[in-house]
Amino acid sequence: MNTHITEYLDLYLQRENTQYATLLIGNWGCGKTYFIKDYINQKERKDKDIYKFIYISLFGLKSISSVNSAIFESLHPILGSKPVKFLGGVLQHAVKVGFRVDIFGDEKDKESTINFDFSKINPLENRDYKELVFVFDDLERTGIPLTEILGFINLLCEQSNSKVIVVSNEKEISEDKIYNKFKEKLVGKTLVVENNERDFWIKYKNKYHDKINDDRLDVVKEVFKKFGDGNFRILEKTTEDYLDFIRGISSNFLENSSFDNWLIKDFFSLSLKFRQLNNFDDVITYMEKRNYYKHAMFDNKEWEDIITGFYQNYERLNEKISTFPIFKIEENASWKNLWRYLALTNNEFQENMEDMLKRFKNYEYNDIGVLVHVINLIVLFIDQKLCNIIDIDEIKQIVGEYIAKNMDNPAWADSMMVRFNGTGLGYVNENDPDVKEIVDQIYDGIDKIKQHQKIVKAENYFDQALENIKIGDWRSLAGLYEWFENTTFLGEVDISKYRNILENGFYAYNFCNYLEYRYDKKQYDFFEKESIFLNGIKIYIGNNLNSTEFDDFEKMKFREAIRILDEIYSKNEKKSKV
Repeated sequence: MNTHITEYLDLYLQRENTQYATLLIGNWGCGKTYFIKDYINQKERKDKDIYKFIYISLFGLKSISSVNSAIFESLHPILGSKPVKFLGGVLQHAVKVGFRVDIFGDEKDKESTINFDFSKINPLENRDYKELVFVFDDLERTGIPLTEILGFINLLCEQSNSKVIVVSNEKEISEDKIYNKFKEKLVGKTLVVENNERDFWIKYKNKYHDKINDDRLDVVKEVFKKFGDGNFRILEKTTEDYLDFIRGISSNFLENSSFDNWLIKDFFSLSLKFRQLNNFDDVITYMEKRNYYKHAMFDNKEWEDIITGFYQNYERLNEKISTFPIFKIEENASWKNLWRYLALTNNEFQENMEDMLKRFKNYEYNDIGVLVHVINLIVLFIDQKLCNIIDIDEIKQIVGEYIAKNMDNPAWADSMMVRFNGTGLGYVNENDPDVKEIVDQIYDGIDKIKQHQKIVKAENYFDQALENIKIGDWRSLAGLYEWFENTTFLGEVDISKYRNILENGFYAYNFCNYLEYRYDKKQYDFFEKESIFLNGIKIYIGNNLNSTEFDDFEKMKFREAIRILDEIYSKNEKKSKV
């Protein structure tokens, strides 16, 4: 591939008095830079006495003087070094200084001497430059105004009669009129550099052979084909990011080929797409629309931290990975045997089917990923007339019991685990309508479990905070408040739980002060959901006013507490009308 470009460049360099440039174009990451650098290396080895290539990346350069400097440094590395640059600044207004140099890097010509004025760096002043070959890469990424850099190239071609090769992704050049005039006037031939996949993968394998074996390489190729957009450059960057990331993953996990391939698939697909879209939310949307992301190893937030930053939370991550079923599956688990049902004999199938159904009905599949596998298999075998001792309605009923039994199971509320499939095995029947409906039932159940556990957690922290609330110690409350401030939970609390507070005037007054702050901050939405609780509090405190157990001074405090509650109602009723 691209051999026609090599052949043409050879002809172009052999021609005399060309006064035109050659343009190499191609999409970003297609291998343009790799191709031209490889061509230069081969040409300099073969014809080093004939050609001197000056390769300049225009990326980041902002002026023609910076191009001059880059050319000078390429020709004279010693003169271009930092100490000599400093010397150049000192001698800026001094006389010309003579240097003995080898212009072409050939030791045969040690006696060649040039005079160089540090205040006037201009490569066109030296006639020997006509025998140089200038290569300007990244034209579309330069900070130099297009008219200036193209004018400079024009000067090289027409006045200096130099050979010039320009490398560009012309799709990224916005000044079309100027660029098209340049092509029309100065470009002799425009050639498209195509992805040379074969050479790239050979190079890639040689570079990463100690980290990415053949099995892993096959996964990388598969993902790159789907999400790489033909951009080899971002693939290499993604690979380096992946190798940085897995430095903190336990080697015991990475030695498991199923886990490792799964991790590569997720990491590379998300990273490649992120480098194209530059927004992680857009990446997730893209993946979910294509039904690709639903079995991702981690949740969105975890992946965002991994892909967009320099991940450090490995202790937590390794702990989570250790819980994946892929590291706990019994080698002879009946559901796993049935996953390969086509390889079983009739007796083996019946034995494993019986065992799987027994375990399913006994609520033994508490890992979400395994449970979904079991559901996939049972529904498949029902559809195939291989199972008639359970039906879809019973499956749904049993799944409902699984949800109820796991209301307090942290694993079912853990957002990392809700991505289900930690088994390393694909689901055999996931597109079946019944399976989809049951999986949606599990999703809905998980949402309820998460909300339930969130409320329980908020209640626990609120109970701890009550010691500060009842005495008005707002400063100490700050450390606990964040754990329940964003959760509506008081609507489900038994009011009698707070008897010791509500039967003390000072405590009740401070408690109602906190409630006023809560509903001022969260406005109407919290009030609406917890208004029944507030009404119960008001009734309870009101009863204290009719009780003979409290003296007048204590009742005065209760009346202040009720006044605060009335203000809460008044403010939020106005909000409800807005």
